[in-house]
Amino acid sequence: MIPKIQHWLTPPTFQGDEEKTIRAILIHITLLSVMGFLVIVMVGNWLGGRTPATVIGINAAVVAVCLLFFYWTRQGKVGLVSIGLVTLGIISITLAVASLGTIRTPTTATYLALVIVAGLLFDLRGFIVMTILSSLVILGLIAAENGGALPPPDLSVTITQWITYTALFGASGGLTIMVLRSPRHALRRAQSEIAERARVEVQLRESEERFRRLYEQTPLGYQSLDAEGRLIEVNQAWLDLLGYSREEVIGRWFGDFLAPHEVDSFKQRFPRFKAVGEVRVDLAMVQRAGSTIIVHIDGGIGRDAQGQCKQTHCILHDITEGKRAEEELRESEARYRALADSITDIFFAMDKDLRYTYWNKASEQLTGIAAEDALGKSLYDLFPDEAGARPAGEYLKVLQTQQPWSFVNEYRIGGKDLVFEISAYPSKQGLSVFIKDITERKRAEETQ
Repeated sequence: MIPKIQHWLTPPTFQGDEEKTIRAILIHITLLSVMGFLVIVMVGNWLGGRTPATVIGINAAVVAVCLLFFYWTRQGKVGLVSIGLVTLGIISITLAVASLGTIRTPTTATYLALVIVAGLLFDLRGFIVMTILSSLVILGLIAAENGGALPPPDLSVTITQWITYTALFGASGGLTIMVLRSPRHALRRAQSEIAERARVEVQLRESEERFRRLYEQTPLGYQSLDAEGRLIEVNQAWLDLLGYSREEVIGRWFGDFLAPHEVDSFKQRFPRFKAVGEVRVDLAMVQRAGSTIIVHIDGGIGRDAQGQCKQTHCILHDITEGKRAEEELRESEARYRALADSITDIFFAMDKDLRYTYWNKASEQLTGIAAEDALGKSLYDLFPDEAGARPAGEYLKVLQTQQPWSFVNEYRIGGKDLVFEISAYPSKQGLSVFIKDITERKRAEETQ
């Protein structure tokens, strides 16, 4: 029960709509004030015993409508409740005064509270309109009273008037205090917002300074392109890498700095980059001095509120030396393979699991097994009979000792008994094995 009461006594708030929230708070406080005032007045009416039943009924009806307004306010119907509240006020006060038969009653003074409420809800317009309207209504009541159109008034004074005036003083004073406090609250809120904004600005400046230092001092090049591919920002590392000054590059198309064979490729890739949002690519760029370098670009896209490409953010890493080393390695491997294929002796390489990683042409000719059928297969896959044979044991011995070893072994191949001298050498990857056919030499030795 208590949580529900606390819930109803707490003003509603509307996230993201400060003006609506402020008006809802004013309505909430006004409704509580009006209902509290009317309850006290009805108690005074009951104690005084001389208040017309119509007036008590009007007060009770107003309390009921205020409860409905309370519910509507929490539902967000703030504009409707604002209009309804001042309309209810002018009608109910006028009916109550008319039922009493004279404007010489405390009820007439509640027009003042209504003017304050209208000013709170509708600012200066509400204050002016309600002042004029209340004045005209009172003028009409005076004319009606003087013309005998109102019921005869009961001018006796009872405790009802004391209670009514006391409640009216309290309600009017409370509304006045709320009016006075509103600018103070607004000022404090503004001061708090200004202080918070200043704090955020300081943090933003510090963050920007940290980013600026990182951006300028990073050893990797950084560039930002606009949606057309023009350079709008580069850091010092970028300038040092390509040998330009900032004034020479800002505003220029990025393709101007690429090797000629990369330009068409960039034209095709850039729209895809903007659509996908990220890119990782190696490009050849031309330094100011004319030298060509290879850079790896890792980039992303910054978008605007509509999701369109605003600018790119790319890191450039010079991989020229690495690319040259790779090319030299490929050339070295090609020369090595050409040499290995040119020798007449059998040569093959195996990893540490005795799987073939190289198989030269002499190996193909002797065994009849093509290189593509041998590579990746183990010694035992190609030659099941070798399991437990001497060569396999010797190969494992070389792998364990990491010392080269040579031995002689006989094979029967194609119906012929052949003798081979086998030399195995350890390597980082496994073994390199040279096999030389010494059958003729062995036969010559045996005939001597």
